[in-house]
Amino acid sequence: MARYPFWIVGVMSLLGCTGETVFWGDRSPVAVASPPVVAQLPLGSPILYVNPAAGTDAPGAGNPSAPFRTITYALQQATPGTIVRLERGSYTQQTGESFPLILPAGVTLIGDEASKGQVVAIIGGGTIVSPTFARQNVTLLAGKDTEIRGVTVINPNVRGTGIWVESVNSTIQH
Repeated sequence: MARYPFWIVGVMSLLGCTGETVFWGDRSPVAVASPPVVAQLPLGSPILYVNPAAGTDAPGAGNPSAPFRTITYALQQATPGTIVRLERGSYTQQTGESFPLILPAGVTLIGDEASKGQVVAIIGGGTIVSPTFARQNVTLLAGKDTEIRGVTVINPNVRGTGIWVESVNSTIQH
């Protein structure tokens, strides 16, 4: 294994590099990234399915054969430990979303982790009143012990924020 200065090792760690090396034409080593790791879902967790193109926001929906239409509706049904599984597509005000989306405590929001969220987009924004930063325009407000994985979050508003995390423990990846 080649020896690197401490700052290169730190960058490699942040980038998730394996420590393997490849030598380019000038023989300088370059780290090779490992394939993406996809987190496993907890066994027995209730899963609510959402599809903006083919879903319906009605009682009894939320399963793979009859998904909900909006994240907004799914989050209203979610309790701690629930996984909200998003199908490919764009989730916008035009598809029925009400912003900001408020992710309740203990809920996991999962899009497409393999593509790192490139095919699942949440686009919009709405006002929240932050206890420490006054009024903010955000797309998604993360609650305590929440997870957000495999989605692209975009706030098209001027000075808008995609994901607002304040005074809570939340995991955001891919």
